[in-house]
Order: sequence, then C-alpha cells, then structure tokens
Amino acid sequence: MTEVFHIERFATHDGPGIRTTVFFRGCGMHCPWCANPESWQSSGRLLHRRQRCTGCGRCADVCPAHAIRLDPEWSCDQAACTGCGRCAEECTHDAIEPVSRNMTTEEILHEVLKDRDYYEESHGGLTVSGGEPFLQPEGLMDLLSRASCLGLHTAVETAGFYDSALLQQAIPLAGLFLFDLKHTDPDALRRVTGGESSVIAANLRILAGTCPERVIIRIPVIPGFNQDAEAMHAILRMAADLGFRRADLLPYHVLAAAKWDALGGAYPWPQRQPLHDSDLEEFRRFGNALGIETAIGG
Repeated sequence: MTEVFHIERFATHDGPGIRTTVFFRGCGMHCPWCANPESWQSSGRLLHRRQRCTGCGRCADVCPAHAIRLDPEWSCDQAACTGCGRCAEECTHDAIEPVSRNMTTEEILHEVLKDRDYYEESHGGLTVSGGEPFLQPEGLMDLLSRASCLGLHTAVETAGFYDSALLQQAIPLAGLFLFDLKHTDPDALRRVTGGESSVIAANLRILAGTCPERVIIRIPVIPGFNQDAEAMHAILRMAADLGFRRADLLPYHVLAAAKWDALGGAYPWPQRQPLHDSDLEEFRRFGNALGIETAIGG
C-alpha cells in the first residue's frame, strides 16, 4: 500500500503534455514555504476549512478517537486522530478532508488510466510527486514499472534527498526526472529546509552521468532564501557544469498559507508578495547564456 495525499488530473505543469500527477506523502525536507505541507508526516491527518464549517458538531459525535473538539472553536488532536475518515464522511459541508489515504498500485492506476486518451493525444502521461516519492520506494518502483509496461510516459518529481541506491533503481523506469534544486550553500539549505547538499549533489551527479537528457532542473525562487543573484547564479552554474540543459524557474507564491491554516497551524515562512515572471527574467537570461534552455514556470 502507498500513502497518497492527492491525485491531480489534467495537470499541465508536471512534465510534457496532459498528465495525472500522483502525490505521495512523506518528505525528508521541511521547506517552510512548502505548497503541500500536508505531505509532511508530522502535519496531521485532517484538513479543516473553517470558512465552510457550521459548527454543527456531527464530526465530533462520530469520532471514535474523541479527537475533535468544538469548545471554544473547532480543533482536532492530530496525535489522537487515527485518520479513519468518518468525520469527513459525516460532514455535509465538505469542511473536513483526510490528508491522505492508503492505495494499492491497482487503485492508483485505475485513476490514472481514466485519461489515457488525453495522454496519447498530448504526449503526456503519469507524474509521481510529493512530498518526496522516494520515501515510499516500493510503491514508487511498482507504480513506475507497471505504468511503463502499459506504455505510459512516466516522470518523477524529486528533491534528491535520499539514498542513491533508490535513484539507481528508478533510472530505468522513469522517462523524465523533475529535480528540484533549491540552493548550493550547504549551511543555508540545512538550516532552512533540513536537506543535506552532499546527498542531493551525489544524486545529481548520478543523473548527470547516466541520463542528463531526461532531467529538468526545477528551481523554486524564494524571497529571503535564494532570490538574490549570487544564489541563483550558483544554482544555474551548477546545473550547467553537470551538463543539464533544461531548467524551470518557479516563482514564489502564497497559495500554501490556506493549507497551513486548514492544518491548524501558522504559515511558517515570513509571507511576502508573490513573484511575477518579470522578477525572474534576469535569471532566465543568465541560464540561457550558460547554454541551459531556461523557462519561467513549468
């Protein structure tokens, strides 16, 4: 069984063509601007959207763990919650949503194959994302293998923070790797995200030595972290030096703030104005000058 927190159909920014993106739960990094904080194992089991809640109390009545309280306002003891989903089933206003569900490979593929005609027409396929999909390696390898046998184009979005042996297993199975590269400074990366540059760099070198043509470097551009020219130029130089020839610059946005609220917590990154394409244009030109086909968005 694989723990999945979302399946997005008709995705157009996770690889070529029209795709279905399957989001695996679990991540070894904790980027405070993360757009999918529900992917963190420590983020709880329920999303609660306060604006939809009427305070009727039916969710608390059916909770077998007695984890939900309504005094003075709705709250959930996420540690006590078992994730059974009965509260969400009982809620008539869709205010509650389980963070994830356990799915077999067959169940995942059943959802993915609903749009097979669109993949064939647009040269799209299946993308596995997260979280970090390599933290559920058995589910990842099984899904990639079986999707490939069905003739689907497969892509994996990864941040590279895991044992290199897992990446070696996936290289023959994935048609494309979308590799998030956030910083080249080990101290900054560790302090802010919890990631280790040495591990990430080792996995980048493996891809550079085996299949650089099947890699797109993805760089989230974050104010207060890596938006300065020194950091961005270093990331792009690293990609160019390793022989990668495609990169996407992903502008910072604040869409995650609503999810943090739904999880019962405060958005942990000092919120700034979203970035626009014009804010990244200088970096796009710099990447292109290095011989990298650099795009904004992706």
